[in-house]
Amino acid sequence: MRRRAGAIAFACAILGWLAGCGGIGAAPPPVPANAQGTWNFTASVPAPGGGLWFEGSFTAVGDTLLLEVKGAECFPTRGGTDTFGYRCPGQFGSSRAQQTVTGATFSFWRHKPTERASVTVSLVTTTTRRTCAYYTTDNGARVCARWSTEVVDVPSTQGAILKVQPAR
Repeated sequence: MRRRAGAIAFACAILGWLAGCGGIGAAPPPVPANAQGTWNFTASVPAPGGGLWFEGSFTAVGDTLLLEVKGAECFPTRGGTDTFGYRCPGQFGSSRAQQTVTGATFSFWRHKPTERASVTVSLVTTTTRRTCAYYTTDNGARVCARWSTEVVDVPSTQGAILKVQPAR
C-alpha cells in the first residue's frame, strides 16, 4: 500500500509539474490588465569597444509574453512564476571586430513587464597580451629573454534596462 501511495504522489508531482496538479506547478498568474498590450523597447548595453543597441517589441496577453528582437531569433526559457524569460542565442548586435556577442537573455517581471524589463548580453572580447616566450637566468634570477604577443578571448556579461513605450 505504501508503494502505491508513493507512486501516486510521484505521478501527481510529475503531472503537477507538467499541468498544475493540486497547486504544485500551478499556472502562473496572468499579466495585470493595465500591463497587457504591445510595447516597443530599446536598450543600449555598455560593452568593451563600444555599446550594443537592441530594439524590438513585446506583447503581453493573459499569461503569455511574446518577444520580437530585431536581428535576433529568440526562444522562451523556463522562468519562475514571477518572470518571463527569452534566450536569443547566436552572434548579433555588434559590428566590432574585437568582440563577439554570443547571446542575450531578456527578462520581464510578470506583474509589470513594462517596468522591470532587462537584457543581459554574453560576449567575448578578443584582445592581446604580452607574455614571456622564453626565460633565462641572470645572476640566479629568472628573467624573460624573449617576449611574444598572444591573442586572448575574454568572456564577460553586460546588462541594461529596457526603455519601454506603448506601440502605436
